[in-house]
Amino acid sequence: MAFRDLQSLSKKTHAPVRADNLGGKDYCFWAIKLYTEDLIRQFGEGTPIPSHMIEDWAYIQFSDHKKGKSTVRAKCRSIWNWYDLKNWELPKYTRQRKTKNDKELLMTRQERALKNSEKRQEDARNKILNATTGLMSNIYKKKSGSWHIGKIAEDTNLSSKTVSKHLKEMGLL
Repeated sequence: MAFRDLQSLSKKTHAPVRADNLGGKDYCFWAIKLYTEDLIRQFGEGTPIPSHMIEDWAYIQFSDHKKGKSTVRAKCRSIWNWYDLKNWELPKYTRQRKTKNDKELLMTRQERALKNSEKRQEDARNKILNATTGLMSNIYKKKSGSWHIGKIAEDTNLSSKTVSKHLKEMGLL
């Protein structure tokens, strides 16, 4: 008889484990969102989920939320409204890389590395060309008329091997 007036303990169901992995972000929001996604998978995409199911679960799970039940209810309502707008379909998490013209890039890492290497080569060639044909090109010439590779390398932030390679290609060495 002494236990008759006591309230029953609320039974907490655990939030999806994935919510823990989201770090310092709003744990309550992500737990409710992931729970809703689990319900959508369970009922099938396109089937509306009653809002009270989400709210009841969230009230039990976050009964001691620091901002109160109204905040938990607002989060539930915003998540429910978002999925209602999306016709209860889960988002497709596919990451696509696109160019400025919105064309898909289908480049492998190796192809990307080759392209970057060619760009660095072209940039180095242009730096050396500017140094040897610009207004200050006489600074880089020795008295003998040959190019001072060390000075060009130092001013263009390139290695001396790169400078000599490009000077040979240009026919200046």
